[in-house]
Amino acid sequence: MLPKVDSCTCEEAEDREAWEKAQIVTPASLNAAALSDLANFKFKWVDTIAPHLELDKATNTIFLYRWPSFCLAHTCCSGDHALDSVLHSFASKDEYRGSWARPEEVTQLLKEIVLSYRLLFGQDQQSRRFYKKHFSNSRLPTYQPDELLLNLCTKTGGLPETLGPDRESYRLSRDFPILRQRIAILQHQLSSVRPRGWLAMWRDKRDRAQWYTCWAVIMFGSLATFLALLQTIMQGIQTFSSHV
Repeated sequence: MLPKVDSCTCEEAEDREAWEKAQIVTPASLNAAALSDLANFKFKWVDTIAPHLELDKATNTIFLYRWPSFCLAHTCCSGDHALDSVLHSFASKDEYRGSWARPEEVTQLLKEIVLSYRLLFGQDQQSRRFYKKHFSNSRLPTYQPDELLLNLCTKTGGLPETLGPDRESYRLSRDFPILRQRIAILQHQLSSVRPRGWLAMWRDKRDRAQWYTCWAVIMFGSLATFLALLQTIMQGIQTFSSHV
């Protein structure tokens, strides 16, 4: 069964609530580096489209489809040409299809999968570095790595025109109507995590305004404390000198 647009199949009330509330997602608030460093999630590359962006809560594992070139090659399939695609042949052409996807929804899913690599990796500097460090072509479990995957996850330009320009924020109902449920769950899981320790605080840039404010307060507070300490030392030296 292929997923439909804007549908929720969550069994847990927490996940359903996350799906209902999720409207906007940004690369700053949801990216691979944050999911790994802050939430301790692992990534597993798979050869099947179905589990893409699915979270296994038992193992804290996020599944990622590793062949975006396949998706991109089939996004042009529409109208009569949709019959030429193996994936589109599984779609329903019945108006009363129930929960079965139509050909245009299959195309939409493929587009969302390609775009999701930009969201998780390509538009965030730390996530681009994260991919290069952990998922370079030599590390991926395949002898024929997908060059498009590398470009989507590590480049800032020269990408397929069908993707359109990168956005600072994505509206789930418009940009990810099919993957909305899985993105909403990931976003909810990450938003509930609070950084522990100074290093985690430094890496946590989900809210950049709050990040700059926090470190500005820490910096100026530390400077004020240092100056107060220095003044106390100088006063002590002067007092000592006056009694000599």
